Amino acid sequence: MNPPQKHETQGQPEVPAQIFEQFLIALQKTNVASDIIERLRTTIVTNHDLSDKAIRIAVFPEDQSDD
Repeated sequence: MNPPQKHETQGQPEVPAQIFEQFLIALQKTNVASDIIERLRTTIVTNHDLSDKAIRIAVFPEDQSDD
């Protein structure tokens, strides 16, 4: 039988993805361009990359300088 802690942690990775997906759905109701929203979805939800660099590239793909 699995210890309770191990069983509980299995579902946790989905919670952040669900929160980010709700955020991206809310962005669709604003003036944010759909291509930016899709790049953010790919970066955050699909690739699970929350790094500053990855998010900057998703939002500003033309400005990929090494700040």
